[in-house]
Amino acid sequence: IKVEVSMRKHAFVLLALIMMLVMGCRNTYIIPIPTDVYPGGGQDVDKVGQDLGFEGGNGDADTPFIIADVDQIENLMAHVAEGNDFSGKTFSLQPGVYPLYVFSGTTASISTLTDGTTSDWMGIGTKDTPFRGTFIGNDSVITGLNMNGNDTTEENAHGFFNYVGDGASISGLTIEGDIAYDGTESVVGLLVGMVSSGTVTISDCHTRDTSTVKGGTA
Repeated sequence: IKVEVSMRKHAFVLLALIMMLVMGCRNTYIIPIPTDVYPGGGQDVDKVGQDLGFEGGNGDADTPFIIADVDQIENLMAHVAEGNDFSGKTFSLQPGVYPLYVFSGTTASISTLTDGTTSDWMGIGTKDTPFRGTFIGNDSVITGLNMNGNDTTEENAHGFFNYVGDGASISGLTIEGDIAYDGTESVVGLLVGMVSSGTVTISDCHTRDTSTVKGGTA
């Protein structure tokens, strides 16, 4: 009888020790989920776009970079000017009207506008870095696209997109504005100034009757 009682005591103590060990391990290895990760463990897709100055998204076809205001359109222009052609990336412009003369002018080459009638819009894409991504306009309207100048010694393209390259796709966008370049080397277009290379897809894009285009090559 004494042996049986002793074994029961030892078994109870052993069970208690095991429970304490298990609970201790649970408390030791609880890892908090970072704030930029979803509960399911995936990366927060909005953080990628927000780090680039967009509303959200990560540029994939099913989670595109979201553009929600004129400043974010300007950010796209600045990134391409800095050498990112966004090849294989997708942008989605939230439906609405976007007057270019209201952007804040945070890029060094762009001045803040006060009269509300003209803009210092520089255009998306350069000779060296044409835009190669997908831009979905969602039937939005770009207004106040006013550009002017004089290209006489070197060919330059001007438009909402100055230069687009192979693989670019633009859809669902209406442009309203006035472009006037007097130089013989100017290539102008309200939506696209020049397709620099390859295959470009443009669909369901329009200009308004009040728009004018004047240039060496239009």
